[in-house]
Amino acid sequence: MPIQVQTNLPDEDPPQLGNGVEDEVAVNRETAVSNYGSVRIQIRETGESSWDSSATGFGEFIGSYDTLTMEFVGREDGEEYEIRARTETEHVTGSWTTPVSIVTEFPGATGLTITDTTGNSVTFEFTDNADNEAGVRVWRRDERNPLRDTGYTDWEIVTTLDPNPGTGLVEHTDTTVEQNHDYEYYVEPYTPYTSVDSSTVATTTDLDVPDEGWFIVLEDETGERATLNDNDLDTRSPTLQPEVSAVARWRVDLPRLDHLRDWLASEAYLYYNGSVWMRGPYTRYHPDGGRSDASAQLEGLGILDDLDRGGTSFDVQSEPGYEAVDRFGTEELDGWTVDVTPPAENIVDENFLVQDASSDSELETVFCEALSSDDIPSEVDNGLKPKQVCWTAEAEDQTLGGGGGTSIDEEMSDNSAVFFTDVGEYVEYEITPEYAIPAGELVVAVRTKPLASQGVVDVDCIVDDENLGNVTIGGAGTFWIETDPYPNEVSAGETLTVRLEVVGSGDAGYLIDVLAPHDARYADALTFDNSVDSNYALDGPELYAPITLEADPFSQEFNIALADLAVAMNDTSRGQRLQASNDGGSTWHPNDGTEQHTTSITADFAAAAVYGTEIRGRVTLDGYGSRDATTPKQGYQPQTLTDWELQITTNALRVIDDQTYTGSPFEILDSIADDSGLMFVPEYREDDRVIKAFAPGDETTDVDWTTVDADPVDTVEGYYNTITVLGPKDDDGERLSVTASSDAAIDERGEIEGPAEFRPDAETEAELISIARRLVAEGVAKDTVTGSVSIESQFVQPGYAFDVEAFTDLDADAGPFVLQDARFEWGEMKLDFEARTSLARSLRAIETEIRTTKRAL
Repeated sequence: MPIQVQTNLPDEDPPQLGNGVEDEVAVNRETAVSNYGSVRIQIRETGESSWDSSATGFGEFIGSYDTLTMEFVGREDGEEYEIRARTETEHVTGSWTTPVSIVTEFPGATGLTITDTTGNSVTFEFTDNADNEAGVRVWRRDERNPLRDTGYTDWEIVTTLDPNPGTGLVEHTDTTVEQNHDYEYYVEPYTPYTSVDSSTVATTTDLDVPDEGWFIVLEDETGERATLNDNDLDTRSPTLQPEVSAVARWRVDLPRLDHLRDWLASEAYLYYNGSVWMRGPYTRYHPDGGRSDASAQLEGLGILDDLDRGGTSFDVQSEPGYEAVDRFGTEELDGWTVDVTPPAENIVDENFLVQDASSDSELETVFCEALSSDDIPSEVDNGLKPKQVCWTAEAEDQTLGGGGGTSIDEEMSDNSAVFFTDVGEYVEYEITPEYAIPAGELVVAVRTKPLASQGVVDVDCIVDDENLGNVTIGGAGTFWIETDPYPNEVSAGETLTVRLEVVGSGDAGYLIDVLAPHDARYADALTFDNSVDSNYALDGPELYAPITLEADPFSQEFNIALADLAVAMNDTSRGQRLQASNDGGSTWHPNDGTEQHTTSITADFAAAAVYGTEIRGRVTLDGYGSRDATTPKQGYQPQTLTDWELQITTNALRVIDDQTYTGSPFEILDSIADDSGLMFVPEYREDDRVIKAFAPGDETTDVDWTTVDADPVDTVEGYYNTITVLGPKDDDGERLSVTASSDAAIDERGEIEGPAEFRPDAETEAELISIARRLVAEGVAKDTVTGSVSIESQFVQPGYAFDVEAFTDLDADAGPFVLQDARFEWGEMKLDFEARTSLARSLRAIETEIRTTKRAL
C-alpha cells in the first residue's frame, strides 16, 4: 500500500504596500516563498471585525504562487486599509500574515479663489478633489491693526465645512470678518487618517461708509486704508474750506494718535452722512494742535494739490479758451477727467468799425506794413494800387541801331517788327521798375520769328551789360523766348537798359516783335499770347498781375464772430478779391467764390468754427482794362482802391492767440482758465478725479438748504458808467484818447466817471474804443446785490451760481449769484458771494501791464 507524505508549505511574508495612485492600494510580495499553489491576499478598512464581505472595504485576490504584485482599486480617498496574505494549495493552507495598514492617497482641494469681498463678508470657492473627506477646515488670519504695519495674527480655524458629496466646486462665505481688514485663507480637507492644505489666498474687506456722522478714510499708495469714525473725532470741529480755482484745505480735531504720523501724505476721504465731502492729501499732524477736548489735529489739502507739482509747457494758437482747457486736460492731465462747459457766445460788439480809410494818408495807415515791404509792388497814389510788373513794348517803337530796320508782317503785333540780318544791329529801350526786384527774378521774354529754318542770325539779350543769353530759335513760325534771369538785384526806381543785339549773321533774317521784361514771381499770372487778332494786337503780357495786400491787424479782447469788409474801387475784374481772417492769417474767409469780383464781403467766422481776437482784411488788386488795337489788350491799367471800411461783430467767447504757458499743471490750468474767462472747481468723488470748468454764472445749481443767517448787501462799490482810455502819442505829439459811457446807466444814476485807463500798447483809436466799451460794461456790472449766507450742515461747492432768496428780496431781477468762497466749521457752512480777485491772478495782471508798457515804450 502506497505511503502519502505532505511536504511543508512556507508561510507568506508580510507584503509591502503603496498608495501612489488615487483610489488604489498597491501590494508587493517582493519574493515568492513557495514553488507551488497560490497566494490569497485580503483587504478591509482598518478596524473592521471580520474578513469577509460583511466588512467595509473588503476585497480579496487569489493568484498564482509566483504572482508578486497586484492592486486593489476602487478604494476611498484618504482611508486607512489593512491587508493580510497567505500561501495555500489544494491540500494545505499557510498562516495569515499579521495585517499591515496604509492610508490611500488624499488629493485635498485645489483652485482656492476669492470670488467676492464686501465690508462684512468674504466669499471663496475651491475644487474638492476628494470623495471621502470627513470635512473641510477653513483657516484664516488677519492683520493685527489696520492703522499700523504690525503683521498678522496666528492662523485659526474659523469654521469646518461638512463633507461634500463626491467631488466638485465648493463655495463658502465667511461673515465673521471686519471691514477694511486684510485677511488670508486656506482650506484643509481631512479624514480621520490624513489631511491636505490648499494654497493661500488674500483679500481686503471693503469699507462700508456709515450713513450718519463723520467718517475719514486714509489710503496710502499701496491701497492700504485706515479709518477714523465719530468715536475717534471731535465731530463738532471739522473745518472744510474749498476754494474756487485754487487748492482747498481741510482740518479735523481728534485725540492724540501718534501712529497717524505714519499715514502722512496718504489720500484722505472725508465723509459726512455717507457722502464724500472732500478728499485730498493728508499733509500735517499737530500732536498738540486740537481745540476743545481734543488734543491733536489733522490737516490736508484738496485734490488739486496733486496738480501743483512738476512743470511743463503748453502752446495755444487761435483757440477758444474753453477748448484749450479741455485739450490741456486730455493731453497733460493723465488720470483726471476735465469736464468743460462751453461758455455762452453773447454778442459784445456788433458792427464795430475798426478801420475806415478814404484818403491816401488813411490808406497808408491801414496798409502801413504791406506798403513798407519791398516784396509787394504797390503804392498809394490817389488810391491804393498795384505797381507795374511787366514792361511790354513793341520792338519797332524802340531805339534801333547798327542798320537794323523794320518789316511788315501780319503775324506780328502792330503788323510790324524789327528786322535783323547783320552783326551789330540792335534794338534797345529803358525800363524803370518802381519797386525792388530781388536778384535772379527779372527775366526778359521776347516774341520772335525766324525767316528761314536754318542760317538765321544769332541775337543776344543784354541788360545793363549783363548778357542773359541767346534768343535765337530756328524753324518756322512765331515764338516766345525767355532769357536767363538777370543776376543782380534791381533797386526801386533804378533804370535798366534792355538791348537785343545781333552777334552772328546767317543767310536769313530774324524778326523781333514784342519785348516783355517782367518780374518772374508774377509770370504765372501773365498771358504770353502768340496769336494776333484782326487788329494785330496780343492779349498780353499784361502790365499788371494780381497782388495781395494785407491791412494791418486790429486786436481786441473778444472773439471775432463776423467781419464785414466794404471797399470802393474802379474795377473788380480779373483776379480781384476781398477776404478777412481772425486767426492771424491762418485761414481766410470767405473762400467759396463770393470773395471774387466784389466790393463787399461778409466773413462768417462763427459758421466756419474759426476763432480769434485779431482781425485783418486783405485785398487782391489786379490790372484791368480792355482795348482793341494795342498790345497788351488786357490788364494795362491798375485797379485802384479808394475807400476801405472794416467792421467786426464780437462775442463773449474768449480766444487765446499765440500763447505759451509754463509752470506746474495747476498753474497752467489756472492761467488758461483766467485768460478764458473761466473758473474751475474740483468735484469730490470716491473713484474719479474730476475738474469742472465753466464761465461764472453759466453753471447754476439748485440746492435746498436751510438758512441760519443771511447778510445781503446792495452795493455800488467800484461802480462807474463813463470811462476814458488814454493811448500813446501820435506823430504830432497828441495823445490818443477816447471816452465811452452807458446811456441807460447814466439815465438811471447820472454820470459817474471811473478811473482813467492808460493803454500805451493800443495802436489805433478803434482799439481804445473797444477797450473803453468793455471797461464800461465791467463798471456798470458793479451795481449789484451780494453778501453772505450761513446754512445748516451741508457741503456746497464754490464756483457755481445759486438762487439766493435773501438777495432777491432786495432786487427781484438780480441773480443767480456766483458763490465765491465757502467755509464749513462747527456744523455750519458760510457762503460768501462777494467777488474777490485772486492774488495770483492780480500778480499776473501786473506783469502783463509791465510787459505791454515796455513794448509801447
